[in-house]
Amino acid sequence: MLEKLEENYALRTEASHAILVAKIDASHSILQAKIEASNWVSTFKNGLFFSFLGIGLKIVWDKYNEYKDNQAIQEIDSQDIEK
Repeated sequence: MLEKLEENYALRTEASHAILVAKIDASHSILQAKIEASNWVSTFKNGLFFSFLGIGLKIVWDKYNEYKDNQAIQEIDSQDIEK
């Protein structure tokens, strides 16, 4: 009878251990998937941010070059008028 109880206890202990290991593995897999998804989203957001930043810088640079060109044209026109 005592042997049967010990065997039953051992089986329950093994089963509990197996269940805990399975839960930990599942939690680890879920956490890993969340981290990978978070990394993908973060990378995507950074890509969008830098794309819009690049577009904004291009617009500012083009406007600056246009301003400098207009200044040069006005300078040439003012020199022609003085002569």
